[in-house]
Amino acid sequence: VLPVHQNLGDFPAGTFVGGLMMGIPAVSLLKNLIIPVIFSVIIIFCLAKFPTATTNVFKAFSAFVNVVALLGLMLAMVNDLILIPVSETGAFDMSKVPFFRLLGSTSEGIGVAGAVGLVLSGALPFVYCLQKWLKAPLVKLGQKTGLTEVGITGFLLSAANNMAMFAVFEKMKEKEQVLNVAFAFAAANAPEVIAPMMAAKIISGIAAVVIALLFFRPSEKEAAETVSGSVSETTSA
Repeated sequence: VLPVHQNLGDFPAGTFVGGLMMGIPAVSLLKNLIIPVIFSVIIIFCLAKFPTATTNVFKAFSAFVNVVALLGLMLAMVNDLILIPVSETGAFDMSKVPFFRLLGSTSEGIGVAGAVGLVLSGALPFVYCLQKWLKAPLVKLGQKTGLTEVGITGFLLSAANNMAMFAVFEKMKEKEQVLNVAFAFAAANAPEVIAPMMAAKIISGIAAVVIALLFFRPSEKEAAETVSGSVSETTSA
């Protein structure tokens, strides 16, 4: 299977081009990219030498982040729905309550989530329409690249939102999963920087897919299925 860590090297290219489009001096960009590049190299080395251990570390970190997020949400709900209303009755001074007085309101997060929902409510139907309208070109593109319609649809979904792509992730072949994760991973805003941001996402995403295609090695299971499919087609012909 392709070591997905190869795609970590695509970020500096997209970031550098996006920064130049924003008018940031090249020297300043290079200085600011030193830390990300070092971090990427470290992760690439760890994934290359210790893939299983490194993957487990990231899985554990992901689980930890989820736990912290859920705990934070729970505490914010207690703060908003219980402590603040009670403090407004004069029962106690909310500014003197340890820890909870430092929590932000859940309305901030709800506002962000609502904004994302509004964007996706238009973006996802548009992607669905593109999939229907461009069905013939997508099939031809799939034949040339070896991707199925579901795999190509994943790229369209990632263009709207990275999380939307995972709705069809399980239906993809292993190769398509790797390419889509590479694109989504390399591709994640203020109005004045929208053009540089999109350019950086496109450049990083394309570079990630190209590298994924170059280094991808199918698992024994998928290779066997591919050979079996080819033999069946030949026999049928």
